[in-house]
Amino acid sequence: MKNPISLSKAVPLFTQPLSITIHNSTSKFICFTPHGAVDYSPAISLSANFIAVASYGSRSGGGEFHDMHTDTVVFKESNPSTRIVVSDHGGWLTWCGDSSIYFHRQADDGWWSVFQVTLPENFEDSELQKAAPVRVTPPGVHCFTPAAFQDGKRIAVATRRKGNSYRHVEIFDVESDVLSCHCVGEPEFASL
Repeated sequence: MKNPISLSKAVPLFTQPLSITIHNSTSKFICFTPHGAVDYSPAISLSANFIAVASYGSRSGGGEFHDMHTDTVVFKESNPSTRIVVSDHGGWLTWCGDSSIYFHRQADDGWWSVFQVTLPENFEDSELQKAAPVRVTPPGVHCFTPAAFQDGKRIAVATRRKGNSYRHVEIFDVESDVLSCHCVGEPEFASL
């Protein structure tokens, strides 16, 4: 293999607007990642005014892909150069509205879990402290790759339960703390 790509040394492919014509239609690509930074897992807020990314910033990722210690960074679509770190250590981001971001990471007790960070109205204030993420899924079941419902009440997550090597998609009710699986043929996973 010639010139393998190193994720720890990744640079943006497009550093200025780039127009490409495909099938008589012109598309414009704009890179939101600053030169020398490494971003993953982009998520767009409901209004499309904000973008959240899991970012190493200018730090090297070190080649880790299992438990990436990326920061949750938010910026306005209209001003991508002003980037605010809202939380440490998280990946696979999803928005609920314009103020809640869910992400997964390994909790201190070893269980992969989904966390939520709620942004205050003035989160763009550069003096704002990083928000303390709140764990929303229970220990005892690994929860990955959240996808938020826009009703603010539920998230879909991939789960792997103790003693089971398979993942399932389950719905977690963030208001009642109930994780329910509608897995055909596995009634023992009905709820937690």
